[in-house]
Amino acid sequence: MREQLIVWHRWLPPREEGGAQLERISAWRREVEARFEVVGGRLLGSLGASLAARFDPEETVDVLGQCLELLAAADAREIDVCFGVAVGPVRELDHGVVSPAIELAQLLANRARPGELVLDPSARDLASEDLLMGRQVAAGAGAPRGTTVDRAHPRRSDNADAIAELRPPSMPPIARSLKHEIERALTAGECRTFILRGPVGGGATELLADLEPPQERGRMLRIG
Repeated sequence: MREQLIVWHRWLPPREEGGAQLERISAWRREVEARFEVVGGRLLGSLGASLAARFDPEETVDVLGQCLELLAAADAREIDVCFGVAVGPVRELDHGVVSPAIELAQLLANRARPGELVLDPSARDLASEDLLMGRQVAAGAGAPRGTTVDRAHPRRSDNADAIAELRPPSMPPIARSLKHEIERALTAGECRTFILRGPVGGGATELLADLEPPQERGRMLRIG
């Protein structure tokens, strides 16, 4: 037995039936199979638009990347799909492949909301260095809880690049107005003591930092 990554794809089709609907299911399933083949997937079986495939765990990040791209394509076509992913030992038998990971991947897909990619703890550990996670998903009594991939900002590298481009916040207009009033009062000798109070994020820190350098002989008491 060897460890394999199992991906269970589930489509929640609309209630209408007919030839057009069946053709739509077949076309989408072919696209999913083609995407899986790109990253070395081997089909385990399919029923309607639902299908399962297995992959080498070393390809986890690439496999999940394909799943995210499929979810984006499904969103664009207004198709409700989801994925359950699990890792576990696989046994090759004469009549096919058996693994508890297959059952767990199906359970996670069944509990997932449309548009979600849900990982079991082992798959999450393999992907956590590259992907960010979202909510937890219960797979049922006795089964490990799954975790969704954060589809809004899935890749850690993209977020790291965005963080690197952050700049210090600018002073809000209300703080600039207060700064001018304080400077005018100091220049005119009207007042030498000021008490400032404001909400968190209102610009008080920036205002104090801007006022402090020219008032080197003054004393400033920060509270909170």
